[in-house]
Amino acid sequence: MPGKVTFQLDETLCQRLGGYSKKQFIKDIKAAKKKRHRVVISVGGENGTVSVSNAKEAKQFASSIYKLMEEYGFDGVDIDLEHGINARYMEKALRRLSQKAGESLVITMVSQT
Repeated sequence: MPGKVTFQLDETLCQRLGGYSKKQFIKDIKAAKKKRHRVVISVGGENGTVSVSNAKEAKQFASSIYKLMEEYGFDGVDIDLEHGINARYMEKALRRLSQKAGESLVITMVSQT
């Protein structure tokens, strides 16, 4: 579904770590946050894409990121712009996400240089 962000742990890596699980991952996020670290989900990058090119996709992006924040305990989102982005609709998505998450939301974004 365009605009929707999904997340899952890498099964191969989890096996190499002796059966690392989603539950352990969430526990590790909580432990980092107890040490006053902020934890964000990173989307995009060399092998991923972020496609938010209309209002429906902006809504889907914000809703799916917020769901992952609630599920895993992320403080926000890092958006990697390696493949370009529609600034108008990404702004709409991030404003919608901010309305859901509140003032503590962390957003990072850097273009590739």
